[in-house]
Amino acid sequence: SGNSGLDYTKQGVSSHFILAGVLIKEAKLETMETLSRKISITHFQGSEIKSSKVGDNDTRRLKILEEMLVGDFFIYAMVFD
Repeated sequence: SGNSGLDYTKQGVSSHFILAGVLIKEAKLETMETLSRKISITHFQGSEIKSSKVGDNDTRRLKILEEMLVGDFFIYAMVFD
């Protein structure tokens, strides 16, 4: 969720901007693609992995995140206020 616009004077626009990326070493790419497909099949009937499809089901969200943690990847994030 969020808003990509930077006009903070508009009603309902967040005062923060979040920039995030997932980095995967090329040697681990195939393994991570396999993990991604497995999670997609298990939790999303083979469709795109999207947070909005999980909704407010925190138990399901945690289970998916736990399965993702076996992967070898890095997350970089910056929050601008």
